[in-house]
Amino acid sequence: MEQSEWQKSEFLTEERVKVGGIVLDRAAREVSVDGQRVSLTAKEFSLLAFLAQHRGRVFARQALLSRVWGPRYEGGARTVDIHVRRLRA
Repeated sequence: MEQSEWQKSEFLTEERVKVGGIVLDRAAREVSVDGQRVSLTAKEFSLLAFLAQHRGRVFARQALLSRVWGPRYEGGARTVDIHVRRLRA
């Protein structure tokens, strides 16, 4: 997906965000791509929701860990890379 698509949402409410073919429903914690439901882990969903909410912004791994995993997360920073890779797939 091009960066410009991430900078705008076709609709944005507290519960639903649509960017290109991706629809993220925060209330139901569901994601669909081009009408097909996609199964995500809880952290994958939280990361995608955070990134969709902050479209167009760049975050360092440590900032994502703090905001998505929480300030008490003690694992490695590369976990962000793994989750981003899974979301892209």
